[in-house]
Amino acid sequence: MDDGVGSLLQNFLKPPLGIVANNQLGIKERIARNADDIEKDQLLPQILENEQFNVTPLEKDMISKVLRLNETKAKDVMTPRAAAFVLDVNEEIGIILDQIIEERYSRIPIYEKDIDNVIGILHIKDLFAQVRKGNLELINIRGLLRESYIVHEYKALDEILLEMQRDRQPFAIVIDEYGGFSGILTLEDILEQIVGDISDEDDEEADEIEEIIPISDTTYKIDGFTAIQDVNEQLNLDLPTDVNETMGGLLLEGLGKLPAQEGDPLGIQIGNVELKAIKINDKRIETLLLRIKKGLFTESDRK
Repeated sequence: MDDGVGSLLQNFLKPPLGIVANNQLGIKERIARNADDIEKDQLLPQILENEQFNVTPLEKDMISKVLRLNETKAKDVMTPRAAAFVLDVNEEIGIILDQIIEERYSRIPIYEKDIDNVIGILHIKDLFAQVRKGNLELINIRGLLRESYIVHEYKALDEILLEMQRDRQPFAIVIDEYGGFSGILTLEDILEQIVGDISDEDDEEADEIEEIIPISDTTYKIDGFTAIQDVNEQLNLDLPTDVNETMGGLLLEGLGKLPAQEGDPLGIQIGNVELKAIKINDKRIETLLLRIKKGLFTESDRK
């Protein structure tokens, strides 16, 4: 068995990832007894189909997803830069505390001067330990920072998962090819590729947000962070995914710049689809309208 795949599989099937694989089923032992006789390219079909492993349907599904983590990159599942909660190390401590209480994250990337210059990770428990001592003005945020775990946006999730387990790092800073800040990736993000959404009470409000809201038979209100692929699948469209991943990014690319002044164009047309920005902030297109024009056909419609 390939060492990387084997280690990932065995690490996945033991704590702390026991939430997705119950050791009482004996699956780890059943697989380990026969693992030495399995070639890398035969691993998946052997485990899933060979009766000697006695793998249940639920186990098959989990193992399949684990073994395919090498096909998914950090960029595919990370929280992108524009949506990440980050703080400036030089911000006033009172403002920092207000924002932290409002956002309720346990780990926060801290940058200095430029968001591409992330200098460390602030753990809320470290900050609140200082807050309890009183005298907020004496709190030195820089002195509380922990070293960032940094991964490239095209690094495979199986490698990241192993490193997170080994180093007890549930939080990563994702960088692009130029070393700039691209987004954040958590252990939960990776586990959700295996078991689906992991929600808690703080996720309830987010769960209520619909990414694609029908207004009529041909018009939809869409969140800018909605994946183009999701729109294509739900609305049976063929919008391009080769350059951009989100609908906001697709519209922004077509416009050429973020609309900032009265008179700036707000919409584009791609085949039989019209896109128009309806809510914009200073960084991105938050919400857009999508209208499917009847009587026009894209190349995929003609096939």
